[in-house]
This record gives sequence, structure tokens and C-alpha cells, in this order.
Amino acid sequence: MAEETKKVNTRRTGSITKVDEGRWLVQVFLGRDQDGKQKRHKKTIHGTKKEAQLYLNGVLREQDMGRFVQPTGMTLNNFLDMWLETAARPKLATRTFEDYQELLNRYARRALGHLALDRIQPMHIQNLYSKLLQERTTMVATVRKLHVVISSALKQAVRWRKINYNPAHDVELPRQQKRRKVKAMTAEQAGRFLAAAAGTKMETLFHFAFMTGMRPEEYLGLSWADVDLAVGVVRIERVLVRSRRRVELREDGDRGWSLARPKTATSIRSIAIPPSLVARLQEHKAKQDDERTAAGDAYAIHDFVFADQLGEPLNGGNLLRRHVKPLLKKAGLPHQFNLYSARHTCATLLLAAGEKGLRIALPNSRVMVHQPSGGFRGPASDIERHAEDILYTKRRLNEIYVKHTGQPLERVEKTLDRDHFMTAQEAQAFGIVDRVYEKRELPEGA
Repeated sequence: MAEETKKVNTRRTGSITKVDEGRWLVQVFLGRDQDGKQKRHKKTIHGTKKEAQLYLNGVLREQDMGRFVQPTGMTLNNFLDMWLETAARPKLATRTFEDYQELLNRYARRALGHLALDRIQPMHIQNLYSKLLQERTTMVATVRKLHVVISSALKQAVRWRKINYNPAHDVELPRQQKRRKVKAMTAEQAGRFLAAAAGTKMETLFHFAFMTGMRPEEYLGLSWADVDLAVGVVRIERVLVRSRRRVELREDGDRGWSLARPKTATSIRSIAIPPSLVARLQEHKAKQDDERTAAGDAYAIHDFVFADQLGEPLNGGNLLRRHVKPLLKKAGLPHQFNLYSARHTCATLLLAAGEKGLRIALPNSRVMVHQPSGGFRGPASDIERHAEDILYTKRRLNEIYVKHTGQPLERVEKTLDRDHFMTAQEAQAFGIVDRVYEKRELPEGA
């Protein structure tokens, strides 16, 4: 018994001391601090001496490999607060940072936040994901996004030597669902949409979106200082970022939006616009000046090209719900089209009508050729006329593809008989694309 109560290991190998029946104190020498005082890791093991020895051996092994981390008692919530402010906020865009906060607050903090950081195991995280999916209130995509955030945070914890490994690495993720592809309109569909928008307040905005191919956040953040109407050039240097915080949670001075630099350097660019669009913008600016005069001091001087009646930036969600969706219904077009459809439609039309030698694509691009479609109700005679118009449009599109691809009519008709998807390489072989660029370069004559 006396042998059990004395220290049986040297300083170099740690020590085990019996505290009480079934309780053992494990100590490991960690060196000395700047004042020369000894630093020790202490841990009470409830169980047998063999279990205490196994724990000690594990600590010594981690120490020899340079991976041992002294437990701090910090909870996951405490660490997440520190990680968000110290590591995440400086490098993330405002919208992305708020997304991270929202995911953690809604799904992770209540379930895991109270746990000690160094006690979190893969099963804790796995059980959280399983519970979220079983409740059927959370989509697979959301769980996978949550995992990205948790894994990033714990990866930083390893770097900061708060834990010795990332438990999120050993978690099984649910199978990724197929992403819904953004649908591009055909020339005929784009024409029907713009015809439906004629005379509305957003008419110029939609023409601008289709003719420039800009992203929604780019044209919603565009200022008149970025538009040279004399030359016919638009410069993209900033984007509109919307806050995800609810109004009641915003701090004083938080307008709910901000302007930020585009995420990539290549997104900063100039776009030439045709005279017809210049004329529309001039008319649009004159109407906007009248609104500013009528509103007086209530008008906000932000200088946005596309603004509401008081000069504030347009909200993309409201634009979709209040304008795009009703216009799609009015034009008899599928409701799946959204704000990004104009961008993809612009690229599709440029490829279809582009000059040979200048039609390029990136290696991971996907190209879709789309047959004319529509849905109509009414007397049989009206339905017949609409059907005849669709068939006429289909014949004209086939002729255009024959001209620009060099393919025989029979193959074009077979390819366009239904929606057809191609890789960039397949589009090149078909004749829609001239070259697929593996690195950034410009074709000759561009």
C-alpha cells in the first residue's frame, strides 16, 4: 500500500499519486515560466491506477510529438466569440461574416456552446447534424454550410494550440444535394420579359441587366459617378452588400446596407454600353432628378443609378418579389427565372451572336441551348396562334445556330429538340465556342 501512495515516476516521465480510493492525481512537468516557476499539467483520474497510467502515457506521447495542449477550461462559446472577432471578421466580407454569426447562433451555440473546447468529440458534432436533419427544419445545404464554419473555427483552435486536433475532421457529412442551376432565357423569352416590363418603373433597370450581364449586387450598387454617358462606358468598382441583421437588432447608424469592393480583382472592370442603353439611362436620370426635386430634403444623396423614390438603394429581394415574379407571370414565362437569369442570358446571347474567333469560355463553364417554350390559356384559336409563333421562333433559332456553328440543320434540330447541356469542350466541338482558355489571355483581335 505504501508503494502505491508514493510517486512512482520521475519528473521526466510524469508522476501518479493516489489521492483516495479510486482517485489518482496525474502530474506532468511542462517546463518553467519566465519567472522560473515550474509549470505542471494536473489531472485527477477516477478509476484504476492502470487507467491513470494510460492517461499519463497519452499525455507524454503528445508532449514528445509537440502536440500536447494544456486544457484551459474555455467553452466553445467563449472560443467562438474570440475567433469571430480576431480571425473571422478581419478577412470576411460583411455579409459572409453575418452569415457565419447567424449559422452559429441558430444551430451550434445552444447545442454545443456550453461544452469545454478541449472536450468536444466528433460524436458531439455528428449528433448535432443528425438532429438538425431529423427535425426536417434544416436543409442538407445548411448543415454543410454550418460544418464549414465549425470546422474553420476548430482548425484555428488547433493553430492557436487550444486543442490538439480538429474533431470536425472525423464527422460524416450528409450527401450534397444537386444545386439548382440558374436558368438563362432565350432571345425570344428575354424579349417577352422586356415587353412586359415596358412602361414600368424598373424598365431601364431590366434592360441594363440584360445588356450588360452585370451581377445584381453590381448594378444595385452602381453610382452615376461610375457611368460615363458621353463615352458609353460603365465602371464596376463596388457592390451593394445587404445586412442580414433584423431591423430591431441593428446598432445606431446601421443603415442595413453598405458598399464594398468586389470579392475578386477581375470583377473590377469596365463595360461598354450601346447607344440605345445610353439613351435609356439619360431618360432615367432625368426622371430621377425630378423625383429628387419633388422629395426635397427627404431625398438621400447616395447617387445610386437605381434607387427608390427617396434615393435609397433598391433591395434585391423586394425587386425579385415585387417586380420580377409578376412580370414573369405576365409574360407567361417559368417562375424559376431570377435576378441572375439576366446575367446568364446576356452570356448566352453573346455566344449565340458572337463574332467567330472571339467566343471564349472558361474550362469549367456549362453551356445550355434552350428550345422556345410557353404556356397559354384561352380560346383554342389563341392557343393555336401562340403555338404557331413558338414554332416560327424555333425555326429562326435553328437557322441562327446553323449560321453561327456551321452544323447541319438536322443536327441542330436534334440538339435543340429539348434543353441540352454541354461542357465548355463540347460547346467548342459543336461550334458555339471558339476557344476554351485554361489561363487568362485574350484572343487575337480582341
